[in-house]
Amino acid sequence: MAPEPVAIRHAEPADVQAVLRLLRETVEAIPDAWYTPLQRESWKALFTEDALAGLLQRQAQPQGLTHALVVEDASRMMAFACLAGDEVKMLYVHPSAQGTGLGGQLLTQLETEARRRGVSRLRLRASANALGFYKGRGYARDLGNASSATGSTSCDCGGQVLCTWLAKTL
Repeated sequence: MAPEPVAIRHAEPADVQAVLRLLRETVEAIPDAWYTPLQRESWKALFTEDALAGLLQRQAQPQGLTHALVVEDASRMMAFACLAGDEVKMLYVHPSAQGTGLGGQLLTQLETEARRRGVSRLRLRASANALGFYKGRGYARDLGNASSATGSTSCDCGGQVLCTWLAKTL
């Protein structure tokens, strides 16, 4: 069954608090089988109002250095995705909307925007719980960006959360 169409729009600076709530709720809901409570706390600490506001401000600039998208329903932000240069910086779908195709729709839009910007190879750091999602969409390990032979690297939180560099030729 095809996913229901959703209204995807550009993220705006006014979305900061709703996006922060989405990011934190999404990480908190990751089962212990993937990441421990300490790892999830370190991960959530990366989400600051200043960092997210800066990201969204860069999108609003004439050169549009980032491309950030959101999806919301009547009560909450359901998803957030961000492209910066040749990298998918973030793609988070609220736990209540995971498995609905929403993440795939957002990733497709980011890939389309990347192509429009002349990007021929898109890369990202995937958390362990998201590897299957990305591999199912054509992404493969990118050892050229990794800090180890397995492709694992820290996701900017003091080495607490390991991610895997992936890439896809567009």
